[in-house]
Amino acid sequence: APARSMARHPLFQVMLAFQNNPPAELEMDGFGVAVEPLTAGTAKFDLQFTLQDAPDGGLAGTVEYAADLFDAATARAIGERFERLLRAVAADPSVRLSRIPVLDPAERDLVLTRWAGEGAEPPPATIVALFEERAARTPDAVAVVDDGAEMTYAQLNVEANRLARHLLACGAGPERFVALALPRSADLVVAVLAVLKAGAAYLPIDPDYPADRVAYMIDDAKPVLTVTPETLDEAALGAYTGQNLTAADRLVPLSPDHPAYVIYTSGSTGRPKGVVVPHRNVVRLLRSTEPWFAFGPGDTWTLFHSYAFDFSVWELWGALLYGGRLVVVPFGVSRSPGEFLELLVRERVTVLNQTPSAFYGLVGADREDPGLGARLGLRFVIFGGEALEPARLGDWYSRHADDAPVLVNMYGITETTVHVSYVALDEVTAASGRGSLIGAGIPDLRVYVLDEALCPVPPGVVGELYVAGAGLARGYLNRPGLTAERFVACPFLPGERMYRTGDLGRWRADGRLEYVGRADLQVQLRGFRIEPGEVEAVLSRHERVADAAVVVRDDRLIAYVVGDADPAGLRAFAGEWLPDYMVPAAVVPLEALPLTVNGKLDRRALPAPDFSAAVTDRGPDTEREAVLATLFAEVLGLERVGVEDGFFDLGGDSIIAIQLVSRARQAGLIITPKDVFTHQTVEALATVAQESRELPAEEAGAGVGEVPLTPVMHWLRDLGGPIRTFSQSLLLQVPPDLTADALTGALQTVLDHHDLLRARLGPGWALEVRPPGAVEAAGLVRRVEVGDGDLEALIAEQSAAARDRLDPEAGVMLQLVWFDAGPDTSGRLLAVAHHLAVDGVSWRILLPDLVAALHGAAPGPVPTSFRTWARRLAEEAASPERAAELDHWAETLRDAPPLPAARPRDPGTDTFGTQRSVTLSLPAEVTRPLLGEVPARFHGRVNDVLLAALAAAVTHWSGESGVLVDLEGHGREDVFPGLDVSRTVGWFTTIAPVRLDAGPFDWDDLRAGGPSAADVIKRVKEQLRAVPGNGLGYGLLRHLNAETRDRLAAHPAPELAFNYLGRAEAGQGDWSPAPEFGAIAPGQDPALPAPHSLEVNVVTRDLAGGPELSATWSWPGGLFAEERVRELAGHWFAALRGLAAHGGGAFTPSDLIVELSQDEIDELAAELDAEWSDE
Repeated sequence: APARSMARHPLFQVMLAFQNNPPAELEMDGFGVAVEPLTAGTAKFDLQFTLQDAPDGGLAGTVEYAADLFDAATARAIGERFERLLRAVAADPSVRLSRIPVLDPAERDLVLTRWAGEGAEPPPATIVALFEERAARTPDAVAVVDDGAEMTYAQLNVEANRLARHLLACGAGPERFVALALPRSADLVVAVLAVLKAGAAYLPIDPDYPADRVAYMIDDAKPVLTVTPETLDEAALGAYTGQNLTAADRLVPLSPDHPAYVIYTSGSTGRPKGVVVPHRNVVRLLRSTEPWFAFGPGDTWTLFHSYAFDFSVWELWGALLYGGRLVVVPFGVSRSPGEFLELLVRERVTVLNQTPSAFYGLVGADREDPGLGARLGLRFVIFGGEALEPARLGDWYSRHADDAPVLVNMYGITETTVHVSYVALDEVTAASGRGSLIGAGIPDLRVYVLDEALCPVPPGVVGELYVAGAGLARGYLNRPGLTAERFVACPFLPGERMYRTGDLGRWRADGRLEYVGRADLQVQLRGFRIEPGEVEAVLSRHERVADAAVVVRDDRLIAYVVGDADPAGLRAFAGEWLPDYMVPAAVVPLEALPLTVNGKLDRRALPAPDFSAAVTDRGPDTEREAVLATLFAEVLGLERVGVEDGFFDLGGDSIIAIQLVSRARQAGLIITPKDVFTHQTVEALATVAQESRELPAEEAGAGVGEVPLTPVMHWLRDLGGPIRTFSQSLLLQVPPDLTADALTGALQTVLDHHDLLRARLGPGWALEVRPPGAVEAAGLVRRVEVGDGDLEALIAEQSAAARDRLDPEAGVMLQLVWFDAGPDTSGRLLAVAHHLAVDGVSWRILLPDLVAALHGAAPGPVPTSFRTWARRLAEEAASPERAAELDHWAETLRDAPPLPAARPRDPGTDTFGTQRSVTLSLPAEVTRPLLGEVPARFHGRVNDVLLAALAAAVTHWSGESGVLVDLEGHGREDVFPGLDVSRTVGWFTTIAPVRLDAGPFDWDDLRAGGPSAADVIKRVKEQLRAVPGNGLGYGLLRHLNAETRDRLAAHPAPELAFNYLGRAEAGQGDWSPAPEFGAIAPGQDPALPAPHSLEVNVVTRDLAGGPELSATWSWPGGLFAEERVRELAGHWFAALRGLAAHGGGAFTPSDLIVELSQDEIDELAAELDAEWSDE
């Protein structure tokens, strides 16, 4: 069954009930009885219509609506339209529903007149006349800046006049085209203006276009000549005068109706189509928008976009017709947000035009260098080319005011001359994150939202956008049939045309438009409109392709082909015919394209591409390669990447390349998008990457001083035993060329950067962080020579000694032991840290920082110190919102079911020194579905599945109906605005009790993967969803709130603990986990009381044969016999195998926005699945 949206009721959204039974009559002596409606206060469905017979023979009814989806006015309007439909059908039962007007006259006037726009066109003119007027008025003003070189308006006019005369001599003139094949430069601006002065229209040809596409465009437009850099040679133009051309110089006088340009866009037949736009369209676009922008000589613009993209038309003439400066942006700079930000500041740009995708990259650069961003002089940032996601502007608004600059969203299409609508945005709009608001139409256009019968749709209803008025292009060059299909007669204004955009939108209640998406299969990626049919047609030309389908997945173009063509070769073949933005990111071979029962392509059945199949085996050899390989995998959505894998072969594109550049900068490496295009593998890119230096994000010294104890630190103190060796250890493989001096120097950098490594535990458990420099690294590093003896025994001996050297009261929180195996053999590095200073996540920060320091790079910034976090936790513990959780936690702890231990746990006897353990693993074929498929089918998480199996196993093992479990969490919750602990080292762990009840189930059925498996998952998942705030509040109320701690302390703590540590990747090469050690190893003083009767620590290890789930069961030896623990572990694995084998899935009540029981959900889902299976 297809996935169902959680934004609305999953089975159906609208219910119609007709109550035609006679009303019940009740008579009571002495009382008058009447039936009155009862309001429940909740809506069962999104909308519910209830009709009943009225006393007069008609119908009466009510509309019940979900208040979080509809307001009262909208619900009333829907009811009134329903009534109009019923009246129309009653009056004429034969009427077609599409012919019934659902709008009343007032609504029709609203959407067709008041909101649609008036369509009054400004006086027509030519671009040439307006430019020459401007050049005469300000001849010495700078018109164009190209790589620092400036060209005045007078110089630009003279150069364009000379080239225009040459073009006239070559036959250029009105209704003729001149092809331009030029790189971004001032010469390009000269050439565009010269073509217009000659009376012709320019045909932009991007130099990067494939030869076949260029040949088709040339053959279709038949330009009189093509201007190349050689055409602009001074010797060829020196004979021509630079005076303005007159009507006598041209073949015929210039007219506003003459074509100004023809731009080719994607076409569904496999060939692009040329859109012809006259002068008057460009002029009226700028004049109609003057009141909004007030462009003038004080403005500086950028020519950022390819001149084959019509956004460039707005950039060119918005600057040059108003006396502004136009800065030509080199292609490489346009693809490097950091360099582009520098250009914007250096050139004092005031008007910036961007596709949203490009701007998101610029926002990242602005965030990385806020000092530079603060120097921007922008007045406007104008968006166009693709749908804007307002929610992604919040980061920008956090550093820039609403009016500095004003962000403007302008929806538009090539066929309607760049822009159609306008809306000025603000921080409130961004925060709402609702849809892509495109505002109101430009004054000389009319925008309609219509249904398939070309009838206006009501406000709030999605329809197709149509545009009428002065901005419409002539049509498609040499394509009269297609022009007639897309430029249709306007039914509301006789004699007018309107353009069918293929875009979906709706009117909001305030009269502004919202863009919804595409109505047809045309797609838009990064400002380029793409017809998948054109890509399909090109792929189908390949001799080894029998059929092809192209779709967009996660902002990537994906091709599915039938045949035996090599995917990489097919992408290369497509690149010979298509521009790079139309080349599929991946090619997926299929035996046959999936079809619906109606014989149409079943797009929902097309499988997601597996980019990981292209991953090679060779891992990183250097830390820089390791960092880049990790970043490759992150941005490409892969588990791992080999150093020889091509970025674009794995699904990368130009936007993802920008993300890679941004993340690399955060990781301390400087690369540019050009580097990614030129050096496409990790291995090659590592050779050009440079280390960067970042500024600290929090004020220096903020983390120094007394640190309040966090809940988990209180938990450790309350255990009541010695904690000196309470630690975590990690063993790494290190390169042979490591030296003690280098290691000591790098460690000093890390010690000075991460506060908790300089912590000291004073009397009364007073935790204090000392300033940088207070701890010397030289005393924390030991070198041990590796001889011919038993390496593992040596490591075990040194590990125990390193733990013994820890001394939190003296401020010794870390020890490093370097096992030196000589100049030709990789050594080992043992890192032992006191648990007060680190947790599992901390190692993922410390070790990369240590390696970076060894390579001379400064560690990345720490946005929030542990001290700040601890203080904020103390404040949060006293909040009313946390105090409201008290009843939940007390009820969770009350009357906990016991574990079948031999005796109660005794803190004085049952210590870590008495603990025993067993470790067992599940094979990859069972682990894989447990990590991915099963959680996905039940719309849950890995922990839901693991704990469901544990609850069932404990129930079967103990005979109790439930189990109380202490769950450990990473604790780095995103609950405090403005705090970011993603780079903070410290002990953040949370421990919270959860009561799990697997309910009644058949053990044998569960083990076999039967219906009981689903029942247990659904129950336990809902029990976990009932835990408030991921358990953070329990520790706050138990340890930090004096008014609540006693009530929770009165209950016994859980006897069973569970901790899923996530995935521990099995690395290769230097600075990866060494094979002699497992994952992070815990260390405790033998006299420290064991906090639980039984603990389960689970980790997924990524091994060569696939991921394996490994579980270590630990318990004080006097409480359980080993065979009893192994029995429970076997039950758990059996339950997990059953859950992995169960092929079904389901929603649960927490997935829905309506209140339904699990039984109701299951019943409705079964009915709907039955209906789908019959289709």
